[in-house]
Amino acid sequence: MQPNLSFIREKPLCSYLRYLSIRKRASNNEFNKLKELHSVMDTKSFTTYFQPLVELDTGKKIGYEVFNRPPISQSFPSTENFYDFVGQSDLIYRVEEICRTLSLERYSSSIQDQQGREEMESSIFLNVHPKLLKNSVDTLMSTIQLFNKYQIPTSRVVFEISEKTSIEEYKEFEKVLSQYRLHGFRFALDDVGSGYNSLITLVYLKPEFIKLDKMLIQNIDQDLTKQQLVKMLTEFSTKSQTKLVAEGIERNEELVFLKEHGVHIGQGYAIGKPKQHLQ
Repeated sequence: MQPNLSFIREKPLCSYLRYLSIRKRASNNEFNKLKELHSVMDTKSFTTYFQPLVELDTGKKIGYEVFNRPPISQSFPSTENFYDFVGQSDLIYRVEEICRTLSLERYSSSIQDQQGREEMESSIFLNVHPKLLKNSVDTLMSTIQLFNKYQIPTSRVVFEISEKTSIEEYKEFEKVLSQYRLHGFRFALDDVGSGYNSLITLVYLKPEFIKLDKMLIQNIDQDLTKQQLVKMLTEFSTKSQTKLVAEGIERNEELVFLKEHGVHIGQGYAIGKPKQHLQ
């Protein structure tokens, strides 16, 4: 008895039809995302938040991370989903320009409302995609002019580069950062512990701040492996004169452990939630 092999002839056609269907849905999805992204850009409908960073041993506020959240929608169900899409598009430069300007406008306005010495001397931490830090005099000069416009000294500016983002040509990128540092800018390596390139990125970026990913901090008071890793990074940061920042501190037990074990700076709900005004 011969086996029924008709499904073999049908399978390529079925697969192709499924492929066309998936491609059409993906195309429609991409179109909807682009349409919504343009709408967000045109209306500048970002909400700006400020979250304090505090020295754990003294309780002194040393600065604020400033970030912009887009509206949550069906196309972009989370902020991370939105920025992942932006990072893969040609609109990243425009979105970055809009977000940076909004951050500085609203930060400057909030500083004036506070009129406190601590706020006037605090650092401003801004997320930046490596693509934006091009080795171009025009880009650097325009960045300096933007901060001058809002009367924010470059010495108070810390650009956060996520460890999750890929960096091409480390040596060339190191030269770019050197040019920015000559004008007073500082850098933080963000989300350390979340990706695969932490060590090599630390070597070449030589950041002034190392920001530990919140997954390393969550329940650290109960996790020996996390404790050993953070202790190692604390020792490294002390020897390299780099400030270690623990992100995502949500429980008092985590805060106590980090403080007792020499982590320099903390950030998270246990210290201060992100708000639309300086705290």
